[in-house]
This record gives sequence, C-alpha cells and structure tokens, in this order.
Amino acid sequence: MKVTCVVAPAVVVAACSVGIAIYYALKCRYEDFECLNCMNASCDGQTKVCLQGCTAGWQGTKCLEACPFGSYGASCTQSCGRCKSQATCNPMTGVCLDGCENGYRGPRCNESCSPGSYGAACNLTCGHCREGTHCDPVTGQVSKQQSFNGQNLSESMAVGERTGLLPEREEAATITSRFEQIPKTHVNKKFIIALLAAALIVCVATIVYMWPKQGRQEGLECENCRNQSCDAQTKLCLQGCNDGWQGSKCTEECPPGSYGSECKQPCGNCKWGDTCDHVTGRCPYGCADGYRQVYCNEECFAGSYGPDCSKECGHCKNMGTCNYISGICPFGCEDGYQTDRCNTACYPGTYGSGCSQVCGHCKDGAAGNYVTGVCPDGCEDGYNTDYCTKDAGIIVSGSIVVACVAVAACSAIWIC
Repeated sequence: MKVTCVVAPAVVVAACSVGIAIYYALKCRYEDFECLNCMNASCDGQTKVCLQGCTAGWQGTKCLEACPFGSYGASCTQSCGRCKSQATCNPMTGVCLDGCENGYRGPRCNESCSPGSYGAACNLTCGHCREGTHCDPVTGQVSKQQSFNGQNLSESMAVGERTGLLPEREEAATITSRFEQIPKTHVNKKFIIALLAAALIVCVATIVYMWPKQGRQEGLECENCRNQSCDAQTKLCLQGCNDGWQGSKCTEECPPGSYGSECKQPCGNCKWGDTCDHVTGRCPYGCADGYRQVYCNEECFAGSYGPDCSKECGHCKNMGTCNYISGICPFGCEDGYQTDRCNTACYPGTYGSGCSQVCGHCKDGAAGNYVTGVCPDGCEDGYNTDYCTKDAGIIVSGSIVVACVAVAACSAIWIC
C-alpha cells in the first residue's frame, strides 16, 4: 500500500504525543514517590526532606540513598552479621541471603556456634576436647588465645560483630551504595530525561524519513498501472494493472494464493503451505512434496515422489507407480519386497508375495531367493525339488523302483 499525504504528519504527531505522554506520566510518578522512603511517608512539602527519618534500607536527608555495604535497618543504623563470603546483608531486614560464615548461625549470622559445635551453620560437632574446653567454632580446632594483628581472638571477634567484617578487611570495605542489589521504589530523573530524549529522536527520525517519501509519492501513484497510464486528476489506471496488482488505482497486491494478470492465476503447491509471489507466481521456498516445475503446479513424473520429486518409487505390484507425495504403493509390493513403499527385500529365510513364504532346507544353511524361494546351491541331504521342502524318502517313481529292485537282486546273488 502506498503512503498517502496524511500518513507522514499523522505518524509524526503520534510519535511526539507518545513521547510527551511518557514524560509527564513518569514525572508525576516520580513526584509521588519522592517521600516514599521517609518514615511514615512524612516529608517537607517544599524541600522533600524526611521529617522522621528513613524506612529500613534507606538513608540521607531525602531517604533516596540505599544503605552502605555492611549496614541495614531504619536509617542504616544496624551492622550486618558475619555473612558468607564477606557479602552484605539484606539492607532492610539484615538477613544474610547466602548464609553465614563458618562458626556463626541465625538469619542475621550474629550468633556464634553453641559450645561443642562449629563450622558451616554450626552443623559439625567438636571432637574430644580436654575437659572444660571447647573447639574453635570456626575451624573445630582446640581453642587457644591467639594474636590477631596485636589483638587476641576474642577482641577480633568483637570487632567483627560490630562491623560484619574481619579487622584487616574493615578498612578496605566499600561504603558505596549497592543499588543493583536493592529493588528501586522511585524513578530516577536521569531515566526520565533519557526517555524524553528518545521520544524526540523518534519524532526527528520520522520527519526525516517520511518527508522525502511524501515528495516522491506523487510520482509513484501510477507506478503499478499498465504502461504507467493513469488519469492526471483521479489517478485511476486507464489500461488496467501490472501483473500482481489490483484495484482502480492498482495499489493493492493480489490476495494470498493468487498472482499475475488481474490476479486470476492460482498459486501452485508451495512448501509449508506458503503463498506464491503475487507478481511472478514463484514459490519462495520451493514446492511441496510431490510437485515440480517453477510454479509447483505439476505432479511428479510416474516412478518418482517426495521433495523436488527426487526419490524413486519402490517395487510396486504389477509394475504400478507409487503415490507421488508419500511414495506408498497403493496395491502392495512385487514378490520379494515389503513395507508400504516396497523398497525393502524380504528378510533372509522368507520370500514371495508379502514375504509370507518360508524358504526350504537349502544346502549349507543358505537362504532361498527372496523372490522365487529357489535354493541357490541345491538342498540339504534328504530333501529335493527346487524349494527343498520335500523329504526324498517319500517320493517314489518308476525309475527309482527299478533301481531298488536291481540293487536287491545284485545283493541276493553277490554280484554287486
């Protein structure tokens, strides 16, 4: 469809309106949230300074700053416990999200293991310590007074309980806000400015893109008319449309499933049920199984089937051909073949129609021919006929009787 004179200004107005609406919606929302982190939502109407302090997890005069690393609670006055891997605790509740360091327990990891236990979550039991002593709650070793940068261990642990960090790491701990770990409850002004800038960019880009097309539109209005012949005023096509187009101004593509002059040609059998090109009639991804040629409107030649007619039919009965799509033989298989497509010979030991016949006693255990059932090298001893299915002892003919009588006579007179 062609762009009309009204579309370009309409798109520009719509884009700019959406951008302005987003800006004011977020601006109002920001103003509503400015006192959200104040205790009891109490703040000065002009300065937005919180009058009763901050709710848990926030600090600053306007309570817009998250608690520093290692602190939590109302106005960030509480220190985190001994969280695992020196992580900070939840800035609102003080709970250690990944558990405690070895030797500590409780949701805030501020309780040492009870005497007689140690390790992760205090789940391990001390060994047989000397009477009156207990193992170290962290390592499980026998407790000793040890120096730790000039302090004994108990003093070191006291420092750890206050700060949530070991003494040598206390100075290195950062107090920068961890906004990425805390859900935001207010909208950042920079974010609003960025959205407004994006909306303005959309407006400008739309103007730059649409205006040149507006200027070219008049020259394209007769583009799909046959011989580009149209009325100068009404733009109606005077000689009909080019292939693939329809309508009084030839601005409408052929409906899906048709193509060509006046959209009267039906598409062929395109792959995946797709429609053909509205101008040329070609299938974009080739033909469906069982069809061929450029327009995919002709079935496979007899004896072939499938994608691009590239597969050969099997041994269909009475020299018949298979289904051009599936390859299935409609009337069954020739003798010696099986499966729907008749492309698999009978299994060894069977033969004939539908591979329903069982081969006889072929010599040396060989299998009979899968079509005729004839044993290739004769029969096992005691069997005869081509199929080696009859016992030689039960077959009596005139010549055999004569031979048997002669042998008997020779034996009687001792001449044989």
